[in-house]
Amino acid sequence: MNNLKNLVYAEWIKVYKSREIWIIASSGVILILIFSIMFSSIPENHYIDFANKMGNKNPWTYYYLRDFFVYCFFISFAVSFLVYFIIDIENSSKSWYLINTLPFSKLQIYISKLIIVLFMVFILYFLSAIFMILSAYILSFIRTDIPFKHYNPNIDLVIKLFLKIYLCSFAIIILHFILHILFKNSISLCIILPLFSPFTSLYLLPHNFLINDHYELKIGIPIIAERVYFITSLEVGSILVGLFIFSIFIISITYQKNFYYYVSKNPKN
Repeated sequence: MNNLKNLVYAEWIKVYKSREIWIIASSGVILILIFSIMFSSIPENHYIDFANKMGNKNPWTYYYLRDFFVYCFFISFAVSFLVYFIIDIENSSKSWYLINTLPFSKLQIYISKLIIVLFMVFILYFLSAIFMILSAYILSFIRTDIPFKHYNPNIDLVIKLFLKIYLCSFAIIILHFILHILFKNSISLCIILPLFSPFTSLYLLPHNFLINDHYELKIGIPIIAERVYFITSLEVGSILVGLFIFSIFIISITYQKNFYYYVSKNPKN
């Protein structure tokens, strides 16, 4: 356990000193800023149409959900680049050979890196959530024609949304993590993989993501914070698939190591 703690700390020091990684981790804030600027100039009738369609007059909910699924699509690229640059620390310095000579198992090495990757992706979503709440409060003073002050800010809805998107992205994070390790010059995957990721299609199925029941969208049941499920089949499926992929990766590495050890001990005559 101490070895793993030391490895995690060493990985954190490398990530902490990387300017590129922190810029990408802040990209979610830039997206929210763009959406908030767009929201500040929308006509009032857009909010009224939303209230009539969804049966929910809370403008805070309208602001949170209006561009959230577009955010899901674009942030998947940020997640991909974030994982790439964390792994590229070793690739660019060509230090993988040195790391593999350290008195740590490969399992410990890869788990320590994965912990840092998951933590930095969490930071990406955390900063986005904080800025979304702050920008909503700022807009409540700018757009006085929209009745923000008469409704609950629904901060719990923001927390649920970003925790759900974090869990939904678990599988694609693991996939990026493994592919960027296996393919050294894999920056092109940062563009290709998100386009084919089921995670990026969430913006096409927003009601399924929120309450896991597409039928309710047809009959007009309103989306409120209390009815947004924290855990649905999407989150569970993502976690299970991610753990399965990582397990296969670790098993294949262990098998390869044992194979080379066997060959070295039993050379051909």
